[in-house]
Amino acid sequence: MKFQVSRTSQFDSDVPPCEGATREMVPNYDVRTFKTFKEYDDRLAAFDGSWLSRGTEHKVLENSISRRLHDVEVWTVTLTSLEQLMDFVGKYGTCVLGEGDIEIYDDYRE
Repeated sequence: MKFQVSRTSQFDSDVPPCEGATREMVPNYDVRTFKTFKEYDDRLAAFDGSWLSRGTEHKVLENSISRRLHDVEVWTVTLTSLEQLMDFVGKYGTCVLGEGDIEIYDDYRE
């Protein structure tokens, strides 16, 4: 499985966060907990423009709305087994796993 990977202590995006990480362009989705585009527009359009004024692939989901914004370049790593994931954690220490991403938690943040 391919994971987006980052390091808590790293602010220089030109340096790989771990061994074997590669750069890749991925879609960037803006997801908000509004039920409809109109609900978003009623509350935020004055500050941020209407929901449909930016992005593509506008969708109403079960409990939110989403739109695709510009693609972003991220670091990725491919781990194909639970054993590889455990080896990764053993090598880099505490990691925070999310849905498709790994953060190497090597520094404090709020």
